[in-house]
Amino acid sequence: MQNLYEIEETDDGYQFLTETGTKYFISFINYPLCSEIFPTSVYMLNIDRFEPHGVKRQADQGKVRDTIISILDEFFMKHEEALISILDVVDGKQFARKRLFDRWFELFNNDRLCRLDARCFVDETETFVSLFFLKQSPYSAILENEFSKLVEVNFYN
Repeated sequence: MQNLYEIEETDDGYQFLTETGTKYFISFINYPLCSEIFPTSVYMLNIDRFEPHGVKRQADQGKVRDTIISILDEFFMKHEEALISILDVVDGKQFARKRLFDRWFELFNNDRLCRLDARCFVDETETFVSLFFLKQSPYSAILENEFSKLVEVNFYN
């Protein structure tokens, strides 16, 4: 991908700044809930965006998408671990985030990842959870089974 923002590595992941001054932080945090039940490390994906006060113009969304996809691609090139994503419910836009992430996944996957999806409730609000791992993972069956168990208990319990 040629259409990327300049990416900087941080302690927990990566960051980049758009032409409008919006800063994105993409972090991969070792997810402790899964450490005792999954046979491999599971990281939680967080995408945080901070816009400067008064900014009205949106950044180039194609370039933002390509930059985030590039970061995810690098994660799976360097790691054999699993990645979990729980969509934020704070602003009520979790359904829009899911549609956007579904489109991004289609561009990113190249048939090398397994993706397990589920719905869960955070503070009585429905949201979406996904688990991603490499198709050739020796832990595929165990990851699928343990993810199912977490879904049954609404993931957070």
